[in-house]
Amino acid sequence: RGVLEGTAARFAAERGTSRTALRALHAVSDEIAEVVQLAGYESFERYVALNERFHAKLLAMAASQLLQRAFDGITALPFASPSAFVVLSEAELPESRELLVIANGHHRSLIDAIERHEGGRAEHIAREHARLALANLQIALRHREMLASVPGHSLFTLAEQQPEEEL
Repeated sequence: RGVLEGTAARFAAERGTSRTALRALHAVSDEIAEVVQLAGYESFERYVALNERFHAKLLAMAASQLLQRAFDGITALPFASPSAFVVLSEAELPESRELLVIANGHHRSLIDAIERHEGGRAEHIAREHARLALANLQIALRHREMLASVPGHSLFTLAEQQPEEEL
C-alpha cells in the first residue's frame, strides 16, 4: 500500500492538482486534527471515516485508473487498507492513539509536499505513513488481551502456532 500511495502522492505533486482538490484535502486534515485530540471510541470511529476520505482523495489526485485498480486490489487484503486499524487498540491504548497524531502530521506534510510540487518528498512521506499500520499492529501484539476482539485475530494466533520454517 505504501508503494501505491507513494506513487499517487508523487503523481499528484508532479502533475499538479486543482486548488479545489487541495482545499478538500486540507478540510479533511483539519477535521482529523480536531478528532485526534479527543478520546473514546466514537472519536476513533470518526477518525477512521475521515482517514478513509483523506486517502481516497489523495488517490483521486493521482488521476490514474491503473493506480486506482491496483490500490483497490491491495486494500481488499486483510489489514492492508488505510482504515484497517486494529480497532480496539487504536481506541483504547494511549500509544496507539499517539500514532493517530503522528498520522495527521504525515497528512499535513503530504499536502505541503503536493502543493510545493515535491514529488520525491510526497512519495517518501506516503510510504512512511503507510508503515504506521505496522507500528500499530506491533503495539496490539504486545497487548495480547486485546487481540481476541480484533477481526482476523485468528490469523495472528495461527501464525504463532506454526514453526517459522512453515510460514
